[in-house]
Amino acid sequence: MSATHCNMVNEETVSQIEAMRRQECSAYACRDYFSERSRKTQKYRQAAPVTPTSRSKMIDWCYQIVDHCGFDRESVIIAMNYLDRFLMTKSGAPALN
Repeated sequence: MSATHCNMVNEETVSQIEAMRRQECSAYACRDYFSERSRKTQKYRQAAPVTPTSRSKMIDWCYQIVDHCGFDRESVIIAMNYLDRFLMTKSGAPALN
């Protein structure tokens, strides 16, 4: 490979990584729905079906399942990421109230 071609490939790679980092900070960002909820009103904290404690119990339970079934533990991380993202949507918000 020529030096010019390598530079073009490196510039393209850097450009792609920069684009992915921008997406992580904007489109893929996951807000802290527990603190947002607690700022709105205290009554939701006591009545909310999904609390920090219940979320922690869900994570522990998921790890028990993947360990029992021999699945990759990263599956739990991905699943909780999906749950967090869902709870930040309009469709998922009722689960916090």
